Amino acid sequence: MKLTDHKGYMRFWIASTTSDFGTYITTLALQVLVVTNMHGSSVDVGWINAALWIAILGLAVVGAWFALSPMRDARIDEQAAPR
Repeated sequence: MKLTDHKGYMRFWIASTTSDFGTYITTLALQVLVVTNMHGSSVDVGWINAALWIAILGLAVVGAWFALSPMRDARIDEQAAPR
């Protein structure tokens, strides 16, 4: 079976591609906005990019903390336990 024949995979691929394209356009639009409308410099564009990366790194740290916390196993066991 080819992946392109699987309906769920194609939905995921289209959604992921659309999301990535939107992220790229937003990043580019913010940089253009800072330079053209706000008369910003390359340093200002650097601050915008730094803010985007800080948000991503912050979410990664929170996710790692959650994944490595000792309560993670208890949360998973609670969800798997029959009621």
